[in-house]
Amino acid sequence: MNEQVGRLRWPRGGPPLFDVLLALGLAALSLQRVATTLGPTGAPAYVLALLHTLPLAVRRRFPYGVLAISVASGLAVAVLGLSPVFLGPAILVPVYTVAAYCDRRSSLTGLAAVEAAAAAVLLTPGGTGAATWLGDALVLGAAWLLGHFVHDRRVYAAQLEQRTAELEAARGELRRLQATTVDGLDFPHATQAIRITRRVRSLHSPRWRTVTVYAVTNLTAAQAHPARLADWIRGHWGIEALHHIRDTTFAEDASQVRTGTAPRAMASLRNLAVGILHARGHRNIAAALRRNARDATRVLPLLGITSP
Repeated sequence: MNEQVGRLRWPRGGPPLFDVLLALGLAALSLQRVATTLGPTGAPAYVLALLHTLPLAVRRRFPYGVLAISVASGLAVAVLGLSPVFLGPAILVPVYTVAAYCDRRSSLTGLAAVEAAAAAVLLTPGGTGAATWLGDALVLGAAWLLGHFVHDRRVYAAQLEQRTAELEAARGELRRLQATTVDGLDFPHATQAIRITRRVRSLHSPRWRTVTVYAVTNLTAAQAHPARLADWIRGHWGIEALHHIRDTTFAEDASQVRTGTAPRAMASLRNLAVGILHARGHRNIAAALRRNARDATRVLPLLGITSP
């Protein structure tokens, strides 16, 4: 399980197009600010603006390296006596990335380095003052906290996958999937019909039971071969397990919240609560909720927040 979590922290694929567009957008914003900033700028300001933003295109592959470059370019701005305004909000992205993809201790070290660099940049004679630094420090902390929540969700997803594999291995299951291309099936856009036959036996019983499930898909056989269909269906069952927790433990189906996007927001908060509890090793979500309800001071440590 630890290896799976590690792979989630250091993804090698990622959505590169989004990261490239993000880097280019922030670079354009920084260059525009350089052109409109009062005071000394010149070629060094343009170079530092690009150095501060363009490495974000590879932030998922090299989170520590991108954070280090962003901090170094910010310190160079202070050393050269340039206005830090043109750096813009780009530093928030590597702070979030390190918190989302790296372990907690390392990400906190990175956050501390950024906070120190921000103080050095903003509290210099050319900076914007202590009030601005304090506000920026709070924003940087919020970016780290958001990334840390995402990290907990990634860890929970790895643990859920591992737990599913353990349960499948423990109970003993033989699964057979059959798929065939169909024409004229009385179901909109149906291209393939699927039959999944599962023979399941618990470790506590010598008897096998057979469960048959049918499904349809609009994907052709060339787009989705049987092995891929089996992976997708197994992933869907994992999602159903999460919905079962939300319904039985949080009584989601009985919720009276129905206005606008409030139901979606509440569902996201329930997912977040389940993910945090699972990431902290709680297997019984209902018991963990009752335990935290008895003492409100137990909640903040789950988020990594401790009193001084």
